[in-house]
Parts: sequence; C-alpha cells; structure tokens
Amino acid sequence: MEKYYQCQIDRVDRLMEIITSKDENQHLGDVLRFEDVIFMACQGMWHIKDWILNDSQFSTYKNTLNQRIHQSNVLRVCADLANGSKHLALHQPKIGTSGAVFSEARGIHVEKGIYRRFFYVDCSDVNNEYHGSEIRDLLVSARREWELILSEQYQRELRDGEFAY
Repeated sequence: MEKYYQCQIDRVDRLMEIITSKDENQHLGDVLRFEDVIFMACQGMWHIKDWILNDSQFSTYKNTLNQRIHQSNVLRVCADLANGSKHLALHQPKIGTSGAVFSEARGIHVEKGIYRRFFYVDCSDVNNEYHGSEIRDLLVSARREWELILSEQYQRELRDGEFAY
C-alpha cells in the first residue's frame, strides 16, 4: 500500500475532532487521557512536515517547502511541544531558549455534566504570539497553517507548470 502525506493529515484531523469536541472525554473511553491526545496531536501536527518532505510529489520543491515550514511560528511551537513531549528534554528548541511547554491552568463546567480542562502554551519567549494560547487554539492555527502551506505549494506548481497530482 502506498503512503502519501494525506495519510498523516487524516490522522491529525481525527485527533483534532477529539480536541475540538465539546466533551473532551467523549471519545477517549477509559484508556486514554486528554493530555495524551494533546501530545499525539502536537507530534502528529509537526510530523506532517516529514510526510510532506518525503512524499515524491513534492520533490521538486522540497527545499522551498522545508524553508517555509521552518519559518512558521505556529509550527515551530508545535515542534517544541512535540519534541519536548517525545524526548523528555528539548536540546534544540525551535523558539526561544528553552522552547514551549503547556500546563493545565483550570477547568470549567461547559454544560451540565461536561467538565473541560484548559491547557495553555508557555513559550520561553514571552513575546511569542502563541505564549499564553490555549492548546486547542494553537492546534487549530497549526492545522490552518498546513492548509496555507499546501495552497501556496499548489499555486507555485501551477505557476511553474509542475503540477503533478
């Protein structure tokens, strides 16, 4: 079975359905915790990069795409959250001097019987536009950024007559 970047995007979109649902525990059962899904979504969101850069349909523009991806502030914040959660320590942060972490600040009852916790991004660079953002908002912004990057790529290929898919 061939694999394309869309496989990773579909996985991230399924995680985003859980993250953006009104009841964060609705889809989790008794096995996963919401924090696990947040970590998986950050990791998946950042690793769309690997899927795109390794997909042969983007090979002509691989360097351009790589530069564009690494210029994205929201994706670099996701990278630090992903790599920090995956490796315990973050030795090469993409933002600031020690990257970004998130912490649970408070929870509220959204509706009767539905309790929602909020997780906020703490960037080592307090001037970063995503410092203090709620994790759901950051992930929605990151997903939109991927759509923008892919749209820009599509336009570049049309302009250059390299459209191959």
